[in-house]
Amino acid sequence: MHRELLGNFLKGFWVYYDQLLVDHQKPRLEERLRLETGFDPLFTIQTGYEELGKWITKTRIKKESILLVLKYPQIPLHNNSAELGVRQHVRKRDVNFRLRIQDGVRAWDTISGI
Repeated sequence: MHRELLGNFLKGFWVYYDQLLVDHQKPRLEERLRLETGFDPLFTIQTGYEELGKWITKTRIKKESILLVLKYPQIPLHNNSAELGVRQHVRKRDVNFRLRIQDGVRAWDTISGI
């Protein structure tokens, strides 16, 4: 039952996100208003799934900051690029089973800083 509730919510979420992704680059006033008003029905829905409800509520509370991308298109819609930048360091650390000596730590910091 929870899988179905989550799946139904995610369908609407991804439709909204795709519209936001397209329209945030060149937001026209009517599109901006449509997206702002479309946010509320999606994030006030009552699913009966407590954990999903908590996530929806947290997102609804952040509406103003989430929709800043409509006013300022230069703001990225997601932070994946920042996460990917850190991921290289984490992956290298995992592969090397963490650096064991201080000289290795300094060398890694120097090379990754270049």
